[in-house]
Amino acid sequence: MLKSIQKFFKQPEGEKEAVNMNQETPQPELSAQLATALDSVARQASDLQALTELVTEMSEKFNAASTALETTQAALQAAEDAKATLVAQAAAARLEARSKAIVDAVGTDKAPALLAATDSLDDEQFNAIVNAMAQSFEKEAATALFKEVGVAASGDASQAAEESQEMQLLKQKYQPK
Repeated sequence: MLKSIQKFFKQPEGEKEAVNMNQETPQPELSAQLATALDSVARQASDLQALTELVTEMSEKFNAASTALETTQAALQAAEDAKATLVAQAAAARLEARSKAIVDAVGTDKAPALLAATDSLDDEQFNAIVNAMAQSFEKEAATALFKEVGVAASGDASQAAEESQEMQLLKQKYQPK
């Protein structure tokens, strides 16, 4: 083959005849190398085709996985938003319930201060404190200091409670003359 090419280039410009490159060459080792090279190119072309198909398949799987990831992330974000909303609602409901319990136990005057003081307590501790305060106020209200004695608020003397012995003695002693 090399000789054919050299012969082609050694001919004068106008006399060049067509050289058949597919002609049998006297060098069998070049033919064997060419056959090996063609087999190698065919294998590489086949490997390239297989790799192209594999890359395409992997690309499709990657796109599907990316879509699934985005969907999952959106669902996760929605769940986190819902959780935050529920936590906020639970905190508001807890604060409202605690506020009502304190107002019921001690009245509205002391409620804001007690609510702030008991904010960090868990529910069990809070309930124990409120119940103790409510019982204390009930016991205190039942004492003699908080019971009305004497003339009724309407001012009617007929509804007055009976006088104690001490009062009767004092009235007799200091009765105007």
